[in-house]
Amino acid sequence: CHPGTRSAVLKLVKDWAINMGSTTRSIFWLCESGGTGKSAVAMSVAQWAAKEVKILGGSFFFDKQAPQCDLQSFISTIAHDLALFDPSKMKSIAQAIDNHSSRSRHNSDSIIASLLPVLDLQVPIVLIVDALDECTEVMAEKIIGLLSTLSESNPHLRIFVTSRPEPHIEDAFQ
Repeated sequence: CHPGTRSAVLKLVKDWAINMGSTTRSIFWLCESGGTGKSAVAMSVAQWAAKEVKILGGSFFFDKQAPQCDLQSFISTIAHDLALFDPSKMKSIAQAIDNHSSRSRHNSDSIIASLLPVLDLQVPIVLIVDALDECTEVMAEKIIGLLSTLSESNPHLRIFVTSRPEPHIEDAFQ
């Protein structure tokens, strides 16, 4: 990176995350080759969103070496993080999860979508997905599909994704 690039990217992402304008896209994809600092930017955004503006709804950092690099772990982690986002709605969220579990045993990816109406978001909320290229092509495509569906259903949701410029990821975002 050239001097100032990281801080310029961070400013761009922060401005995007809190902009609730109707023309602002819900998904921000930071795509660069390996070793360029994407994960450092994602971590900085997560710290900023959690501590400074308190809009971090959840995060998942992929690592193909880790055993939790699968769709169920991703969904469970994001659902858990969303449940912790607003403690005043914890009972309602637990009820939504119970209701969802009893109805949709084979469709676990819709659990996140079932939580968003309960949260009744009136402020921006950021989800961070780092190193999407670390998971399999099929899983990356499923996650992008899920994230796209979530972003369409809630205008206050901001999803920050980082990855290398893999063709299958670019195709899925198209």
